[in-house]
Amino acid sequence: MTGSGTLVDPCIGQIKQGKDIGFSIYHKWIWQACIDCDKERWVLLKNGKPNSLRCNLCATKRYGQSIRGENNPRWKGGEVKVRADYNRRQKLGALKHYGGDPPKCACCKETHIEFLSIDHINGNGSRERRKMGYGYLYGYLKKEGYPSGYRVLCLNCNLSLGHYGYCPHQKEGVSLL
Repeated sequence: MTGSGTLVDPCIGQIKQGKDIGFSIYHKWIWQACIDCDKERWVLLKNGKPNSLRCNLCATKRYGQSIRGENNPRWKGGEVKVRADYNRRQKLGALKHYGGDPPKCACCKETHIEFLSIDHINGNGSRERRKMGYGYLYGYLKKEGYPSGYRVLCLNCNLSLGHYGYCPHQKEGVSLL
């Protein structure tokens, strides 16, 4: 915008931070024309180079659907499914180590794997997540040889302990209502 409040079109080659143009705040973007149709648009910069030379429409026309899915020579059978299986195995290994085989909640004895989680006994879970990042707990535990300080709780017991400092199963008759 200029001082009078009107929009100013960017110039070819102009680089801006994502937050200035409504995109990802952590990346830089360049105003660039498609090499096929000359349509101008913002393109993500990766390692100082534009991420793509063509707009989405021209790229789809040029490459079509042949580069997607099973037709792609690098297809490995669907990484999403493979990754989900890997994560499930990591979780099951940690749950079995800390909760027995079959794993169960240390408080209410829940056994459905989908409801079970790892609890930090000393309550330092948020500090640990900030240090190592989200989504790495099961792999971290395996890599460290399943250290002490963890236990298996169902999500209800874990959430109650985190929010209220106790689990209703341990304090029968106590109610917030």
